[in-house]
Amino acid sequence: MNNLPCGSLLVDTAAVYPLEPALIAAGWSFFSVAGSIRARGFGLQRQSRFETVLSHLVRTTQKRGCNCLQIDAITSWNFFGIPCAEVSGHLRQLQKGNVAALESTL
Repeated sequence: MNNLPCGSLLVDTAAVYPLEPALIAAGWSFFSVAGSIRARGFGLQRQSRFETVLSHLVRTTQKRGCNCLQIDAITSWNFFGIPCAEVSGHLRQLQKGNVAALESTL
């Protein structure tokens, strides 16, 4: 997925959880923000459809002052023959210290 916003990185959640004890020991915290976000897209090209949806979620994450996005579900279906996709997830914040300090109001 090369068309995500600049500075974005996709990381498998399974790779993050084993790192949490090391992050805590180093003085970092990984917060979850309540509520979920989701985006939908449609189009004939599967990769382009998902890149568009993920780009929207990354921009939403950045606008809300968070620096991580946990993807919870990816679904796809056809609506009258038009391929559609939806991705839902939760905002996360990785930061130094143990008190949540989001940059903007949610």
